[in-house]
Amino acid sequence: MKTVLKRMYEENYISQKQYDKAVKYDITADFTKKSVTSSEKNPILMTELEKRATKILIELDAKKRWL
Repeated sequence: MKTVLKRMYEENYISQKQYDKAVKYDITADFTKKSVTSSEKNPILMTELEKRATKILIELDAKKRWL
């Protein structure tokens, strides 16, 4: 991250004050907490949805290729 900020500063995209503030900023504080995914909550349902979606996409691709 510091490399990008340094380059931004060097190219005058940000000021010295903005650079200093950004370097001190703890970006990890804004990361979201790990949450349970739909696949973890409902694995059977998600597997079925994936199978159906795959079948539909294959059929659409086949129709597209043969038109």
